[in-house]
Amino acid sequence: MIVSVSTAQAQNKSDLKVMKDCEAINETYDNASFFLYLKAPLSKNRDLARVEIDKEQLTPGQVLIDCDKIDMKTWKAMKKDYISAIKSANTELKSIVTKYKFLPTVTLTCEMKGKITKVESTSPKCPKGYKELYKQ
Repeated sequence: MIVSVSTAQAQNKSDLKVMKDCEAINETYDNASFFLYLKAPLSKNRDLARVEIDKEQLTPGQVLIDCDKIDMKTWKAMKKDYISAIKSANTELKSIVTKYKFLPTVTLTCEMKGKITKVESTSPKCPKGYKELYKQ
């Protein structure tokens, strides 16, 4: 679902209440999933993910709107559709990230009898006998 604001609807006057509300909704966009894909090393999976993201128009520039050019009347008419468009985009991004296994790596620091070891993985576990100190 794409929500767009035509220049006929948009005025160059900023409504502070609309801007604040719109920016709060823009903050719910899942930048983390998008940047997981973007920071992944070049590979066939990354290319396939890019094709899907472009096809579904899920990049921040395609999903998010410019909040400072919307009047109150236009905002009231489109707010619900915009919220559902952001939620839909987030769901699609998460499914693409999961499908192509673009998962964040986590570093786990483990300790046993003064010996410290670090384990790095998408879902790390300490070796047998080691205690988890902290995650990074």
